[in-house]
Amino acid sequence: MAQGRRAIELFLALGATAGLAVGCGLPHQNGAAGLESGRTTAMATSTGTGAGHHEGGEGGEGGEASHGDTGHGGTSHGETSDPGSPLTYATVLGLMQGHLLVAGELMQRGRAADAEPHLAHPADELYGDLEPELSRRGAPPFQSKLSVLQDLIRTAPTAPATAQAVKEARRSIDQALAVLPEWERRDPAFVAKVIRELLNTAASEYAAAITDGRIAETVEYQDSRGFVLYAEQLFRGIAPQLAVSDPALERKLASTFAGLKPAWPDLLPPKRPVLTAQEVQQRTAAL
Repeated sequence: MAQGRRAIELFLALGATAGLAVGCGLPHQNGAAGLESGRTTAMATSTGTGAGHHEGGEGGEGGEASHGDTGHGGTSHGETSDPGSPLTYATVLGLMQGHLLVAGELMQRGRAADAEPHLAHPADELYGDLEPELSRRGAPPFQSKLSVLQDLIRTAPTAPATAQAVKEARRSIDQALAVLPEWERRDPAFVAKVIRELLNTAASEYAAAITDGRIAETVEYQDSRGFVLYAEQLFRGIAPQLAVSDPALERKLASTFAGLKPAWPDLLPPKRPVLTAQEVQQRTAAL
């Protein structure tokens, strides 16, 4: 992985040049619910059913790859490589959510220092590239909330205000997503595309975490976990509709999440991966 490249840059580069279909999934954990319990993401709310990427300072960066056209509303390379497309916009917001999800898990475990990089990534890696789209689409800016969160995790990591700031940041991301047309956010096929891109990024991060057959980069491992947590939330939100509109895709997504759950046995990585990067790719090749 190329160290130092921002998440959105790699997302666009891979979306334009790759046809890799990789992804990953994991079970919903109580720790992941944590700060998020009781909330519903804007994407999931908009589906009417209810129900995030990283540049690792330690070891490079994962990225999204598009699938090309598939029989299930698949993503075209042009769509994923367009920074102004709804898919790219929703995916980058989803990557932010993934970072904050895994940060919330770490904070609940009393590992605020480990949560700090995950809370920093949305502001440091993603927001600057997303900002023009926020302005163009009329979405409320939320950089200040991300900055407050970064300050709080350093100065008052265990304070209730810090946990509340995570919730506020996530709510702001939801509000930014909510500026997309309602019909689009309610479309299970569109949400499924976002899920694919999140899973692609997660797979790339998972691969970046592994060196010489061991998980050497904890941040990348946790990033991939967070991205899949959010992707799984989105899937749960659209699964009932998708079971009617595209049952084959619903089954494939469900099977992918279930088959890859062992890859993330815990928030803290095992010394050696339960699934290899190649196994992750193989289990998601049908998406």
